[in-house]
Amino acid sequence: SVFPLAWDIFQRNNEEHGQVFGSMSFVNKMGCCIGALLAPFVLMPWVGLPATMMIVGSGYLALILVLKFQFRKLPKTYILLFVYIVICFAFQPSPVHLKKGENLLGVYQGADGVVSAFEGEDGSRHILFNQNFVLNGTGKSLVWQKQESWIPLILHPDPKNISFIGLASGVSAAAVLDFPISRLEAVELVPEVIITAKNHFSEWNQKLFEDNRVSIVHHDGRQIIQASPDNYDVIITTLLQPDQDGVTNIYSKDFFEIAKEKLSDDGIFISWIPFYQMDHELSGIIMRTFEESFSHAIVIQGNMDPLWPAIGLVGSNSPIKFGTSYLEDRLSKFSELQNESVLMKSAANFKLLLVGDLKANREAFQQYPLNTDNMPMFGFLGAKSIQPGERLRGINYLNWVDQKFTIKDFPSLDRGSMTTESISKIIEAGKNYYAARTYSVDLPLLTIDEQLGRAQQAAIWYQTAKELHPSSSLEQ
Repeated sequence: SVFPLAWDIFQRNNEEHGQVFGSMSFVNKMGCCIGALLAPFVLMPWVGLPATMMIVGSGYLALILVLKFQFRKLPKTYILLFVYIVICFAFQPSPVHLKKGENLLGVYQGADGVVSAFEGEDGSRHILFNQNFVLNGTGKSLVWQKQESWIPLILHPDPKNISFIGLASGVSAAAVLDFPISRLEAVELVPEVIITAKNHFSEWNQKLFEDNRVSIVHHDGRQIIQASPDNYDVIITTLLQPDQDGVTNIYSKDFFEIAKEKLSDDGIFISWIPFYQMDHELSGIIMRTFEESFSHAIVIQGNMDPLWPAIGLVGSNSPIKFGTSYLEDRLSKFSELQNESVLMKSAANFKLLLVGDLKANREAFQQYPLNTDNMPMFGFLGAKSIQPGERLRGINYLNWVDQKFTIKDFPSLDRGSMTTESISKIIEAGKNYYAARTYSVDLPLLTIDEQLGRAQQAAIWYQTAKELHPSSSLEQ
């Protein structure tokens, strides 16, 4: 629509068609260059995406008005245009739409879109990105978010230099500072997320913005890792939803290889996966890709939540320390962790997080394709609609574990004095605890008899877990 209007403007000087076309092409090229710089680097960071669209639309309207009045009455024309723009800005709708009972705390707009903080009916706070992705926050997930950092830092004997990719609310990254580290590099791609975390989650992450050991970097985490002149003791990538833009690059073999090369001798890399948004195909692609990238690779649980299971892929260049005496020694140094999380209370409870050894069970994932930069399978499949019954949570998750981790061998572990048989029993105990918690979930549509039946089954699984692993103590 703009091109014919421009043609009309240039033709008013009775120029030849060649001159008109040449002038139009020049103006069009200049407009493309100016717009490509002005929109993402000036307008969108300054006024946000919706307002930028209004400004661009107003420019088109100005062009139409100029043609309409044929360069006459321009003062009146631009007064009307100014009034129109003011009305648009004054009455523009909110770019954020929340559910009933949720309270909007703040909105921040930039070139990447709209980031907002909101408070739910239960008082928990969360970050909403582009009206589609709810990033981690507080409430029931608070302890789990801290465990995102606690678990890999317990697995490393003396972590000093840490990289955390994906800041979100900053709760998980701040938990790194519960350990005596020397340096934390927290990387976030969207600058408005950093602002939101600082302004609305300071009760939980304030030390992240005050501690001189921390550097908060607005950049692409993969590029930061690759360009770093130093090696890392621990690299953590937080939960990244499969349909987010750019996620395939963080789940690619190319990035895993980069991270492996940047690990110190006992270095730990952990990639947290939201299994509640995965199916067999997506999980299989990630598992095969990860297993082929690291010489030692295991799968652990980040929580025991049947509805929102978070799974960690742990990779290292050396056997991952998992012996009883090692874990007891590490956990004994951090009593505050033991007070906050039942999974951190003892080595026996911590070991329940182990799902299996990826290297021993590599054949179970060979039918799935690799996810690479040149063949980004995860990018093609991540945005597909997964039916609730296909998602890997609850009993579906347990069935997946039984199907994929059939080999009871643990070449990726430095297991200390533990035998293969004792580790297998611990894994079975963990599955029974998880099954018990699954059947303890309140389902309001069930009859009283059905609820009692589920409660009785949950009690049986709790008892079985205790018999398999007597030293564990997860509350019923």
